[in-house]
Order: sequence, then C-alpha cells, then structure tokens
Amino acid sequence: MNDELPQSNKKTLDERLAKHPQMYQQLQRISELMEEAIANGATADQAEAMAIKQINELGRALLGDWAQARHDHSVAEIKKEIPGTIRDSKKTNLAHDLWHDSTDRANFTDGAARAAVAPVLC
Repeated sequence: MNDELPQSNKKTLDERLAKHPQMYQQLQRISELMEEAIANGATADQAEAMAIKQINELGRALLGDWAQARHDHSVAEIKKEIPGTIRDSKKTNLAHDLWHDSTDRANFTDGAARAAVAPVLC
C-alpha cells in the first residue's frame, strides 16, 4: 500500500491561504486555541470537540463567502446580458394588500385586495 500523496501540479496550501488571509488567520486562531487547551490540561476529547466546533464555524464562513461571491457574479452576468435588469424593487400596493395578514397567505376575502383582484379572478 502506498502511503505517499500523489504529486500534482495543484497549488500548495500556502499558495491557497495567501489568497484568503481571513482563512489563514482563523486557522492560526484554531491552532493557538488547541495549544492553549492542551497546555491547560484539556483532555483529547475536549480538544477534539473544540477543534471540530472551530472547523465547522470556518466551513460555514467559507461557504457563506463562496455563496455571496457566486450571487454577486450571477447578478453581474445578468446585468451584462440584460442591462435594464433591476435587482431590488419595491412591491406594489397590490402585493402589500395580498400579503398583509400574519400567516403570510393571501387573504382574498376582504379589503382592497379583494377589490383589486376580483376583476382578474373573474
């Protein structure tokens, strides 16, 4: 069985971390926390639990950053394809009237919503 990692032309961890300084700083903090915990007499189980929690938080932050970048890229692409695209817009009064009750369901039984929608429904 070969225990060596295959050689590849991929970037090293240092190269990747250079592009993501916040990730590098977080990994440094995790390392420091682990060293402190061990120095203060934490058990292996406690140190492992702490590390898992910190890595999970790092993962959530990274995925959140990735999702935001992906969203921003998608918005930019759409704006290129369709320059008049509006990303955010205010709802019309009709939408407000349709969704005004507390259950977030349309209430067609009374008020302005019924009057505004009645011709469309008939």
